[in-house]
Amino acid sequence: MATNPLKPLSDYSRFVTESFGQPNVKSSTVAVWSDSPYTGIAEGEVIFTNGLRFRMREEVDFDVGLITSYGAEIDDFNREIELTRKNKKLMKLLDERGKQTKTYTAAEVRAKLGLS
Repeated sequence: MATNPLKPLSDYSRFVTESFGQPNVKSSTVAVWSDSPYTGIAEGEVIFTNGLRFRMREEVDFDVGLITSYGAEIDDFNREIELTRKNKKLMKLLDERGKQTKTYTAAEVRAKLGLS
């Protein structure tokens, strides 16, 4: 691989694949593509074995070997589940909804709301 993995596309793609192909990665949907010889995009989601969920998108200028745009978001799914389970009102509502047997069609809901 070249010294700068941000050029060309083949090195960048290999760099991204190796970065998200580690043992602590449970799954990855990160894809790398290019619509010109000068730019590339990596975008997708990585789920780590510890429950962290990482969503990212970056754009690279291969001509100068720089990331020109980057965005990322990290969620701790296990922590969200833990907090949700501690929400007594929500858990009670979900339990009650789980016991409901009556369902409504979209037309019935519109009629009940006076939207039809």
